[in-house]
Amino acid sequence: MKKNILITIIVLIANITNVVFAQDNYAKIYYNDILIDNSGYSCKINNVVGLPTEIKFGLKISNATNSFMIYNPQESTFTIDGKEVSISEKSKIIDPDKNKSWTINGVGVDMTKVKSFKFNFSGLYKITESEKAFKVDETKLPLAKNDFTFNNINCFVTIVEKSSKQTKLKVQIKNKSDQYLIVYPSRVATKVGSSDDLYTCVSKKSEAVLIAPKESEEITIVWERMPGGSKNDMQLRDMFVSWENVFFSANAELVDKEASEFNWNESLTIEKNK
Repeated sequence: MKKNILITIIVLIANITNVVFAQDNYAKIYYNDILIDNSGYSCKINNVVGLPTEIKFGLKISNATNSFMIYNPQESTFTIDGKEVSISEKSKIIDPDKNKSWTINGVGVDMTKVKSFKFNFSGLYKITESEKAFKVDETKLPLAKNDFTFNNINCFVTIVEKSSKQTKLKVQIKNKSDQYLIVYPSRVATKVGSSDDLYTCVSKKSEAVLIAPKESEEITIVWERMPGGSKNDMQLRDMFVSWENVFFSANAELVDKEASEFNWNESLTIEKNK
């Protein structure tokens, strides 16, 4: 009897030891997903997995506002076993009512033994447009010179085509300022000859464009054949391009930080490691 009891105890201890050993030696460890749902945006974090040298997951930010947002992952961190772990992913612009995704990595050692960690979500900015546009002088076509500058913004204009059928411009915009710049290509308009009538362009990019400080962007502006016959013939007449309400400065406002606790999903981890 005593011998049977001893054998049973030994078997139980062996089984417990095997379970503990197995738990500490998963090839991958899986965690529960988290949704951060706030006014103006949501942040979905899923496919959270711990590997031997990193914890990684997918992060998707949905911008529910009519303003641009920017997320800089390098301002977010992991807290793992009481230590801060940095992130090296690059920032992205999130257009109004759009979303962007990242793969976030926290690098370390023995990450498959981490049963819980914190993700400190920071670096999300809302871009607020100024109320008044920059005042910019009109540009005459054909060009007397190829560029113009205002408020540390430089615009280099190239005439791709100027014919009766179509006028097409490419504008390289360099934001040399310390503020964000919002550009509305579809608002660019022109007068033809001596007429005071303004004709808006058929922009290749109708939505607003956000240009970060010290960055540049190219826009394309197109006018199709004008009504009015020869008096509005774009090939024969001078054109006067209006930049009214096209260029706006903008400020970046940091959205409140969020700290989320991630715990391992034991049943999913066991299932995935079979």
